[in-house]
Amino acid sequence: MRSSVAYLVVLMIMLAVFASVRLNPLEVIALPGNLVLCAALIVGAVAVVLRRPWSYAVGLGAALLTALGGVLSLRAWLGTNLPGHPVVWIVAGLYIAFRLTLNRHAEEETRRRLEDRCRLRLDEPPSPGG
Repeated sequence: MRSSVAYLVVLMIMLAVFASVRLNPLEVIALPGNLVLCAALIVGAVAVVLRRPWSYAVGLGAALLTALGGVLSLRAWLGTNLPGHPVVWIVAGLYIAFRLTLNRHAEEETRRRLEDRCRLRLDEPPSPGG
């Protein structure tokens, strides 16, 4: 499960860099929408790494902002002009949201199984000789 979290964090950081840096020629894209998306993705990646109770919501918000940035980039609305085709950004945002949801579900299942094992151990009667 840790590798899937690391994969998501790397993907979010890569998308943040692609949103704010143009590679040919090398320059910073200083459009407000791009910079907001870059900041949201970095904050979302840090939140996912921290694994706090609020991490899922922050990561999901960053993923949905990525998809919304793709929609806004279709017509360069609100100062958003993401590199590449905007549909790629929409799909990437939805993919991050999907993977975050799968990771959260897997963590809840693991936690539930662990609680069930502990509950079963506590319910067992003490062994007769010890």
